[in-house]
Amino acid sequence: MKDLYFFPFTQMTEAQVEILTSFFPRVGFLNLNVPAGSKGTEQVETGELLPLCLPVDRYAGIDARVQSYLDWAGLHKGNEKNLKSLIRDTAYFREDTGLTAIQSQIRSGSGQKITETEGESNSHRDPLLFMKLAEIWDMENETIQSELKALDEGNSALFAELKGESDILAPVDGASRNGMPGFDPGENMTEERVRAWGELAGEAGLYAEGCGPLTLVTTSPAVMDYLEANADQVINGLDIESIKVHENGCARKERWQQEVTDILDETLSSNAPSGKELTDNAECCALSGRIRYCLLSGEKLDRIFKMPGKQIGKQIAVCLVKLNS
Repeated sequence: MKDLYFFPFTQMTEAQVEILTSFFPRVGFLNLNVPAGSKGTEQVETGELLPLCLPVDRYAGIDARVQSYLDWAGLHKGNEKNLKSLIRDTAYFREDTGLTAIQSQIRSGSGQKITETEGESNSHRDPLLFMKLAEIWDMENETIQSELKALDEGNSALFAELKGESDILAPVDGASRNGMPGFDPGENMTEERVRAWGELAGEAGLYAEGCGPLTLVTTSPAVMDYLEANADQVINGLDIESIKVHENGCARKERWQQEVTDILDETLSSNAPSGKELTDNAECCALSGRIRYCLLSGEKLDRIFKMPGKQIGKQIAVCLVKLNS
């Protein structure tokens, strides 16, 4: 099977690794922190992770640029005068992405969806800088979610003890593997994330001739919804709300994962649902999961992912996976 690439994130948490490797033996990811010369597969307990790296010179100076933003934010907390000074010294923003335009968007209600014109005009922003900052944001939010989860578990244990219950209450269903209930990092800056990830994927050679259709996997329902909303055509190849998933160490896991990849491959090659069904015979395993696989296409998606000439019009295969318990 063609490699699947985790997107539009670069920070892969332990929970996300567990989710992805429950369904697939090997998953690629966009690595912003390792030079292009280091491309070896990372072996984890539950599978393999394949770093997708940018050219070496692309990393030059990026950490210093990221640090300058963090330093400014830490010192000035959004002070307008100091932001103007930073922009004047280091012109990361230009014209329609400058301070005046940002303020105008805020006043007019920046919650509105970015229009195609705005999205195209913002394309000169450095996607690597954006994704590095998004990665930091994701890491900080993961820490916050972990602390909140620990607090909830502590409260549950305390109330259980006060009530004299012998069994400590279990964590909220799904919290340990999917983060806090209802939390989806893909809901934040969805369009900006997808655009930036797509541009960097092109720089890393993912759109090179002979690479075939773009094949992606995400753990974010918000990202899947966004892509479907911007596609002209959607072919639903697989959609299962709940199916037993084999745990790490189960003798049937490898064969079951092969069934998953076979269905995805047949859907992609035939441009239609394969007609096959996943076997649901993991009675000995406690995990259950959600999987959805779609083939998407359309002019707007081509622009969002910045597809080069020979890739324009080709389908993008996207798989959404989650663990339910």
